[in-house]
Amino acid sequence: MRYPQLMRLLLAIPILLSMLGCQKSETDISPPILSPTEPPIVAIAETVTPDPKGTKPWAYEEIDQVVAASGKRNLRDVEFSENDFELRMWGGFGLTATQGFILNRTDNRWTAVAIRPEFRKPRTWNFTSVSLPEPKQSWERAWQSLLEQDVLTLPDAETINCRAMFEDGYSYVVEVRKGGNYRTYSYDNPAAQFKNRCTQADNILNIARIISTDYGATDLYRSE
Repeated sequence: MRYPQLMRLLLAIPILLSMLGCQKSETDISPPILSPTEPPIVAIAETVTPDPKGTKPWAYEEIDQVVAASGKRNLRDVEFSENDFELRMWGGFGLTATQGFILNRTDNRWTAVAIRPEFRKPRTWNFTSVSLPEPKQSWERAWQSLLEQDVLTLPDAETINCRAMFEDGYSYVVEVRKGGNYRTYSYDNPAAQFKNRCTQADNILNIARIISTDYGATDLYRSE
């Protein structure tokens, strides 16, 4: 081989190696990993229509005692601005001491508390208000999950002939106020398998389950 040809070959080798290296690095580049995005929140209407039956919840005497003992005011006695609201759910009213949950949104700021009974002898109870942290899925998403169960619009069990009519057991009362509108409804023993049981009984149980698991009011949900 002549000397000039040898020189050209030696000069070409680094160029070929460089080209091969570039091709390899391009094929070895992994595609970017896209972080998963949460689905958008689909807003559900927050309409509260006052109950034409009146403004006192079922078992209001017992509820009023728990409210006073925990240092709160009766929801039917207060009003909020147009976009502010408060939701209260009470459970018990049988052999189990009444306990509750209060969710408030004022000026787009959320708070949640659990009202928990503490037994005192003889046959008396103290009630404490415990602040709850933001749900893991966020305030807005937890609230939307309650709206999906018709928490603002469920009819009262009596109006749809969906009452168990048991003297003992575990029943629920819901109060809600938005702006100047207040309504309340109740379901007695929705977990029981009674003759006139309705699909709305499942809604009220789902509401209690969401409040117990997502918001942390752990003792409110009773499945039997």
